[in-house]
Amino acid sequence: MDNNKIQQDKRASYQIIDELYEKYREHEYMYDKLNHYIQNQLTSILNNMSNNREMKLIKLKENAEEQHMFTEHFLTRNQYFYLPSTEYFIYYDGGHYQLISEDDIQYNIVRTITRNDALMNQKRQIKTNIIKKIKDNILFKTIPESDTIQSVIEMLYPSLFSSKTEAKYFLTILGDNILKKDTSIVHFITIKSKYFLKSLTQISHMLTGCDMCNSIKHKYHNHSYQDCRLIKINDCINNENIVNSVISNNILNLICVSIHYSKRFESSDTYLLNQSNDDVLTQYAFFIKNTTSEELIQQFINQYIDFDENLLNTNVVLMDDHLTNRSKQITWKNMLFLWKKFIDTKQIPFIVTSQNMKTYLIEKLSKYYQEEHDSFIGICSKFIPSIENFLNFWNDTMFDDETEYDLEIDEIVILFKAWCNINQETVSNLNDKQILDLILHYFPNIDIERDKFIANMRCTIWDKQMDIQIALENIKETFQKKIQDSSNVYQFSIYDIYLSYCKYVSENNAHKKLIVNKNYFEKYIIENFQEYIVDSKFLNSTWCK
Repeated sequence: MDNNKIQQDKRASYQIIDELYEKYREHEYMYDKLNHYIQNQLTSILNNMSNNREMKLIKLKENAEEQHMFTEHFLTRNQYFYLPSTEYFIYYDGGHYQLISEDDIQYNIVRTITRNDALMNQKRQIKTNIIKKIKDNILFKTIPESDTIQSVIEMLYPSLFSSKTEAKYFLTILGDNILKKDTSIVHFITIKSKYFLKSLTQISHMLTGCDMCNSIKHKYHNHSYQDCRLIKINDCINNENIVNSVISNNILNLICVSIHYSKRFESSDTYLLNQSNDDVLTQYAFFIKNTTSEELIQQFINQYIDFDENLLNTNVVLMDDHLTNRSKQITWKNMLFLWKKFIDTKQIPFIVTSQNMKTYLIEKLSKYYQEEHDSFIGICSKFIPSIENFLNFWNDTMFDDETEYDLEIDEIVILFKAWCNINQETVSNLNDKQILDLILHYFPNIDIERDKFIANMRCTIWDKQMDIQIALENIKETFQKKIQDSSNVYQFSIYDIYLSYCKYVSENNAHKKLIVNKNYFEKYIIENFQEYIVDSKFLNSTWCK
């Protein structure tokens, strides 16, 4: 204590005592009391007060140590974290992260305190201190156990990614986004992942207040090639059931492992370059960064274009707006489709605009280009015959029909092969994805639902509704017999009728063996047999009489 203050206090105390002695010098009773108090009692009182204070301080210290030990022990055995931006509490059991309410945490604290009677009077302060410590324990500081990390990897590989390194790379990208690292990098991924990314974005916003997919895009918009990266992911990413199972059951684990990887590997780029040991993935991820538009177009020319100098002087006449004259030329529209096919095969976005690509091609292949036909003469491509065949098939057999419900893309695949056989054309092995791309490119006004169904169009090779009607007329006898054999049968399920239809087509339509799906069959029944329908699932027995 400051010496000057002590001297001042002493002088003030002496003055008070002098004043008291002076005041009671003529008052014998009070004079004796004052004298006795100062000489006998004051020392004892002060000694007791000092001792009590020392004991209280010791007790407080012991209580504080007990509180500290309890708090540390409790938080060690119970891993709680906090997200201040959304005010969520998280509990980690060593395997899974899960949301937990503050009330549940406080209940657990009180329940644990009741096992220690010495702390019962301090439970309010202990609860407050523990909740405060938990709020300082931000989720982003967590380090997941190896079991949690492996469970997240197994969740992504092999269902969504073809290798563990691809899955780790993706997780590191998510972590970089959550921690808001290099914001200039753009990661491109297939449009098929749109639902997946949208779901991740929504739930990450809800839980963390961050967009874990901020850098991930589907389309290129004049980004610097140096900032562009590619993400590989399996086609099943468009399966909503798979996506929902991943997100609903493991999202907090995924978030925490992503953050951990981002911190551990510094960044997604660093992971690829220093940790992944996957040259194929690294080359793919950095493909755009390490190329130029000219190099990319040159690759396209090398892989998709065949040159025939003998055709340069050939008189070539366009058959129509879509078709080339049997591979002697490539129209610009066909060239553009080949370019899209090339880009799709490379699994990269359209980083070169159609106009820039056309300008470069005309410059590079100037002696082949004829502006009046908007075609390249004297070049061909091994892919053109398949394109020609499909477009001929479409123009020959497909027409608008408002009464037709739909045609599936995989049905068109079968019908196209049938047309090739009928017309003695080489059967083109185009799959449903390739045929869908052809339709989207050459017939952009066609209404396609969910990349699977084409509405209000009929194919002359297969009249679906007529096939159903013929089959129904021929299977009526079977159901009439059931009525005769059992007086209790008054109605038949549409499903059973569909099974009979399938059996009839398989046994009697050897030429095509094309069978409509169950939904299409039910649409036809509902629209054409409305008066016989019972409870939306049955036809009464009069339909077959």
